[in-house]
Amino acid sequence: MKQRSKLCVLMLAALLAGCHTADPAGISQGPVVSDRPVQSSRVRESEPPQASEEPSPESKPTPEPELWDPEHRLDIAFTPAAGLELPISGATGYATVKLPLWGELPQGNRGKLTAIYAPPKPSPEPSVQPVPETPPELTPGPAQEPVPEPMPEPTADTYPAPVETEPTVETTPAADEPALQADAAETEEVLISVEMGEDGPAVSVAPTDGAGIEPPLESPLEPTPEPEPVPEPVPDVTTEPAPASTPEPSLEPAFEPTPEPAPEPAPEPDPMEGALAVLEPGAAFTILQEAGDWWQVRLEGGETGWVEHRYCLINLPDVIPSMVYNNTNAYSSVLVSSGKDIPNITGKALYQAKAPNPRLGRSEFMMPVLYAMAKNVCQAQQNALAEGNTLVLYEGFQPYDAQTAVVRGLSALARSDGAVEAGISTAPWNISWFVATGPSNQQEGCAIDVSLAKVTRAHVGDIGGYSVVQVDEYEEYAMPTPIHELSMAAATYTKPVAIFSTTAWRSAEMAPSMAACEPAKALQRYCTDAKLTPMASEWWRFNDLAAYSQIRAYHGTGNFEITACLSTAPDGGALPQDD
Repeated sequence: MKQRSKLCVLMLAALLAGCHTADPAGISQGPVVSDRPVQSSRVRESEPPQASEEPSPESKPTPEPELWDPEHRLDIAFTPAAGLELPISGATGYATVKLPLWGELPQGNRGKLTAIYAPPKPSPEPSVQPVPETPPELTPGPAQEPVPEPMPEPTADTYPAPVETEPTVETTPAADEPALQADAAETEEVLISVEMGEDGPAVSVAPTDGAGIEPPLESPLEPTPEPEPVPEPVPDVTTEPAPASTPEPSLEPAFEPTPEPAPEPAPEPDPMEGALAVLEPGAAFTILQEAGDWWQVRLEGGETGWVEHRYCLINLPDVIPSMVYNNTNAYSSVLVSSGKDIPNITGKALYQAKAPNPRLGRSEFMMPVLYAMAKNVCQAQQNALAEGNTLVLYEGFQPYDAQTAVVRGLSALARSDGAVEAGISTAPWNISWFVATGPSNQQEGCAIDVSLAKVTRAHVGDIGGYSVVQVDEYEEYAMPTPIHELSMAAATYTKPVAIFSTTAWRSAEMAPSMAACEPAKALQRYCTDAKLTPMASEWWRFNDLAAYSQIRAYHGTGNFEITACLSTAPDGGALPQDD
């Protein structure tokens, strides 16, 4: 029995072994399937990471999650600057419009453009003067006042009108005189005959001409209509003012002077008479000091005087040396549209903007903005430094010629490429949101193109005796698009927002790519906290509408290039403070 059971066990084991080795292929296929790459990983290799893929482990190598750290701070002692990081003394400034250079510090509004180009006030005055000149009798105010004075008198004596017979008596003698003369004339035309009758002599009167002669008793009634000509002297009196109205031709010379002040603004040297010089737009100078609304400046030729700084640019590297400057348009433009190169623009130098800067001890880009805006840009930089970041300025002032070149290049590309055309003209957007066809805020000096970077190494340096933060190394954050992508892909909001409103952007809906980018939102926070306004179509553009409001009456058009850097070391003194 035992042997039989052993045989059964052996036969069963052999049978089971045979069944196990009958399907080896099924076992070998498992590892092959598990080693095959999944489809999703191939997509990530060929396509840029999307915002929705951030949670997946494959998206972690993207630069944004690695760089962005809300807890990051500078590894050096940092004290935010108040106003500007360096004083304006020794910085380079530029005129944006024609500006007079005054030898002495002007007082009040004297010498300001608002006073120089103010509309002439005499022009409305002659228009008021001719009105009283036409009726000279009415010109004296008291002459009109007595007119209402007799009015109350008759109202008080309305019923005792018979008392007014006195004036009528006065008129009757005046009327009687012609009446007597008429009677005398009539006696010459009457025949008197005397006949003797029984009762005595009888006198009879007969007119020589029986037509129109009435009895002498009624003859005084005839002159009564004749005094009607008495009003004739009244018209004579009224006609006397007529010659006064005839001097109406005098109105014509009165209006002739009015056009004379109109051409005065045309010859600009005339309103600036007395100025040491007239600075042309783009003229460079060294700022010596500030007094109220004026800068004392030194021109390149050495002449010194005072200019109104409201209409002046200031070179940002001279007063905010901690910021990173990278004006790509000055050496190799990165402007593209829908990721495609713009003919004659992409990779080209659109203008020259770099020169040796003795103040900083190195070559640096000349990147100016309006003086009023510079203080707000500095505040935005202080906001960024406080969180271990720095602004990277790509452009401030841009010459108008460079902008028109971009318009031509982008328009030509859109005509030949449907994707580019759709990227700049799909409703609610149009090309003017991505490049202005006329002078824009960049030509006026109140706009910047700026990105954000993480500071990885910095030190505190000394410039002219002042301690300032100097960024040695940095890494730019990944933004919704590369900077200067001219298409709706770079839009900050889902639709246009009023450009000249300082608050409309607050209620606008962010574009999905913007809402998913923490560095882009941080950049906007740094700038808007510094009173700068974001632009709806470009995440990198910020405007200073307050600075624009100060110069809008006489703003520049940017028909010049910045070519000279006249910066020197600061002269010392206290740093400028915000108002």
